[in-house]
Amino acid sequence: MKEFPSSKASDITSQPQEPAAAQETAIDKTQPREIAKEQKKELHLILLS
Repeated sequence: MKEFPSSKASDITSQPQEPAAAQETAIDKTQPREIAKEQKKELHLILLS
């Protein structure tokens, strides 16, 4: 279910994937609302551009 932004594709291939995924999971658990807000902002920027 975890989706990575296409801009991070190079980072994922050059670095171990588990630490990054674990870090994102920790952020999701601590700040789910803030992340949701950021995702909505990014979506709006993509739609407007």
